[in-house]
Amino acid sequence: MIGVEKCGTTSLFRAMESLHQFNLTKRKESGFFRTQYERGVAHFESMFRDSFQGTAYNTDITPLYHRFPKVMRRLQTFNAKKKILIMLRNPVRRAFSHYTHDIINHVATGERSTGFNDARAFSFLDLWEAKRAYFLRYEPIVRDAFDRFGKQNCHVLFFEDIVHDWSHQASRLDEFFGFDEPVLASVRLPHENRIDSVPYVFSFGEAEHGEYWMAQKRRRDVVFLDGLTDTQVRNAMLAQGSFTLAVPDSVVAEMIQWFEPDIQALEKLLGVDLQGWRERFELGHAFASVEHEDLEAVRAYRKDLPGTVSFAGWGLRAL
Repeated sequence: MIGVEKCGTTSLFRAMESLHQFNLTKRKESGFFRTQYERGVAHFESMFRDSFQGTAYNTDITPLYHRFPKVMRRLQTFNAKKKILIMLRNPVRRAFSHYTHDIINHVATGERSTGFNDARAFSFLDLWEAKRAYFLRYEPIVRDAFDRFGKQNCHVLFFEDIVHDWSHQASRLDEFFGFDEPVLASVRLPHENRIDSVPYVFSFGEAEHGEYWMAQKRRRDVVFLDGLTDTQVRNAMLAQGSFTLAVPDSVVAEMIQWFEPDIQALEKLLGVDLQGWRERFELGHAFASVEHEDLEAVRAYRKDLPGTVSFAGWGLRAL
């Protein structure tokens, strides 16, 4: 699978896990053709759960492959029969889902700013103005795959279809893979419509020797980050304050209009009706909710700390 991120690729990976007709990589997104290609086929085989000697489809689901022309050339020339899957989704919803995914997993954790040592704002609206990588045009991706691998060897799935009518879409996949009996159609789609909240730094303070700490709510737990400098705390708060968790309706409409030429081209290429992608909708997310027990966790954590405590919002008062 060559793409696209945040379009249900993890759900499909999990559906294939219980089926002996698919030999999956040990972890989703091996990235072999992007970062480890020079290590050769033997290394590629070692990344799978079983050897390449069986009859199962050796399946690498790395949905960012489509972003790299060098990777696509490597896939094209790789000496094997290939079936190419491409998963797509409403492009505006996909872009925002990708953005919030990166906040939750990379930005709010400090990974993107080297442990909050760099001051980096992360606004979805700023990224939209620059038309950065979240805003993908699908038709060139699909057309390139058709040209490289042959249309008959490519299958395009839509996230909305597999969620609302998995049985039919799974049957089409079984036909694409050449199965004579239900395989994917025999299992349920393990799709979780779970929306993880955005981590929220709700308390911070000064400890000993000029060091600082922060309390961040992540999902259901409070994570304490200590040994920080005041600059790191300021940078964390700068990033948090820049997050776009509510996109104005007018901007959503602008995005839909910007994608219209690509939607039309995709409809023509695939012979499908994507009118649902043109409908207006609200686009937003939420910070993790801070509860009373979270404040108690801070109280227990800073019991012996001599410094002061500040709060980042929510109308909280000093302990």
